[in-house]
Amino acid sequence: MPPEYDDDEVPDYEIADEDMANKMLDGIGVTNYDDVEMRLNQPDMTPSKTRSYLNKILKNAKFKKNQLKGYQAAVTKQFKSGAISEAERQENKKRIQNANTTLTQYIKYYDNRLKTTKGSGI
Repeated sequence: MPPEYDDDEVPDYEIADEDMANKMLDGIGVTNYDDVEMRLNQPDMTPSKTRSYLNKILKNAKFKKNQLKGYQAAVTKQFKSGAISEAERQENKKRIQNANTTLTQYIKYYDNRLKTTKGSGI
């Protein structure tokens, strides 16, 4: 019989959500959370530089999010023409939906961070 395992002894091989989000963002071509935080924590980042950088990051993320719509349409077009199978279509659509969800969270997080940055108005 196999040995009994306690929950404390079983190693946890799951990848953290942050790491998965960072990998997905890197795959999409968007600057990941760690890189943005490292850049924002540099000593030469003034409030105006921080706002400019966050605006740049948000602009790029919104552009990539709009590109996902085109990718999803392309997958549907390929499926209808018979270039890919149903399984490939579902896999690609799921990947695009996951990327869309990750980008939505990313945009909301940095949009909120931009609004709460000091020196952002009166």
